[in-house]
Amino acid sequence: MRFKKVMFVIPAQQFYYPDFPQAGIGYLSELLLKHKIDNSVIDMRLGYTIEQALEKIKKFNPDLVCVSLTTYNRDIGYEVVDKLKENNYTVFAGGPHVSTLKTVVLKECKADFAVKLEGEYPLLELCRGKELSEIKNLIFRKGNEIVENENRPFIYNLDEFPFPKYEKFEFDKYKNSSISLVTSRGCPYQCTFCSVRFASGMPFRARSPEHVLEEIKYWHNKGFKYFHIIDDNFTLHKSRVKAISNKIIESGLKTTIACDGVRADMVDREVLTLMKQAGFKYISFGVEGGNNKIMKAIKKGETIEQIDEAIKLSTELGFDVFLFFQVGSQSETLEDVKDSINLALKYPIVGANFYNVVPYPGTELFDYVKKNSLFIIQPEEYIKEIPYFGDEPVFETPEFPAEERRNALKMARIAATKIKRRALKRRLKKLGTFGNFAYLFLRYEFVKDKIVNRTLMKSDFLRKIISPQISKMFIEN
Repeated sequence: MRFKKVMFVIPAQQFYYPDFPQAGIGYLSELLLKHKIDNSVIDMRLGYTIEQALEKIKKFNPDLVCVSLTTYNRDIGYEVVDKLKENNYTVFAGGPHVSTLKTVVLKECKADFAVKLEGEYPLLELCRGKELSEIKNLIFRKGNEIVENENRPFIYNLDEFPFPKYEKFEFDKYKNSSISLVTSRGCPYQCTFCSVRFASGMPFRARSPEHVLEEIKYWHNKGFKYFHIIDDNFTLHKSRVKAISNKIIESGLKTTIACDGVRADMVDREVLTLMKQAGFKYISFGVEGGNNKIMKAIKKGETIEQIDEAIKLSTELGFDVFLFFQVGSQSETLEDVKDSINLALKYPIVGANFYNVVPYPGTELFDYVKKNSLFIIQPEEYIKEIPYFGDEPVFETPEFPAEERRNALKMARIAATKIKRRALKRRLKKLGTFGNFAYLFLRYEFVKDKIVNRTLMKSDFLRKIISPQISKMFIEN
């Protein structure tokens, strides 16, 4: 069994328009192209209905359709899979949902194959006709049986994989003017709430600084100046961060870089100074809680003192700092949430998100909630959508009952709005009287939500004009 034409499908997500192409599918597409296997991509998040997607797939006429699945909104992905099977396509499922739940996925939907963990080589081997039982990481049907093959050793030299050039994506339809970069995979930490180790593994694997610079140069030559590193743990090795920063500085490229995956205990003045010189402007810290009691409870592996110092140092050096917190972790109380809010308000950061903590299947948090029968909303219900931003808790604990959680989430939302308004006021202050007038207009959330996001950004023409200006205002200077 060989597959010569592959169509990748990214299912739609509720209330979500993508900023940039999905890098994971980008890597798969690029590897197949390297090995002369024709493929195309349809990203349904761009507004495609299932009927429109089926029409495009029919026109391309693939012999294998690959569907990317996430646990949240899994029903939307399953619907796509089942519709494809109704139209007699052979379906290959991948993504973090498969890596977490494995054989359960083929029990819950009609896909023919699924892949866990790294999917590049398993997909390539499947297309080339390798015996199914010999393809590691593959899950497949054998009659009425579902077979899960053994795990493939992780690829530590990520330079083996060509970086995505998104040739098979509808690239111009994405709304952001930045390019997302994946420079590493995996995270060795064991935070109780985090599912990264199931989706991409615990061992840290990284691309070389030279390979990262090659990708930045490629896009820079195409006119892109803004980049967004979306690693789970970019700063794990200080020496590598310094090497990447030095490569960018030596290249003379003028870039502006946003970076997720910055751990507070893995940065110091030297590292941050080099990053700043290389063009890093925006960095985010996953703080999660406001004191050492919570750090210990969630097995964060760092102290609140380290986090406080990193935030302080980063703001002093001129970074735009964004913080991520969770509300409702194990052993947390309303007073602990107040500590989180106070930390978020302490420094001149540009923003903070306070997430309604959600037990992700497979995590220690999920097992804890399930074992103690603490669910308010059952998993089969809340995994249909993403309740991170909602005010309705998924579970409660004796020390933090549901009503107090609702109040805490509302308090946190108020704090987040205050932080955004303070940051906006600092930005617009540079514009003098006009800036003061603009602040009075833009400080209200409904303006950004209804006028910018829901109206202007839906127009392809206006999006191309406005998006670079928004990026310049909020990421540059």
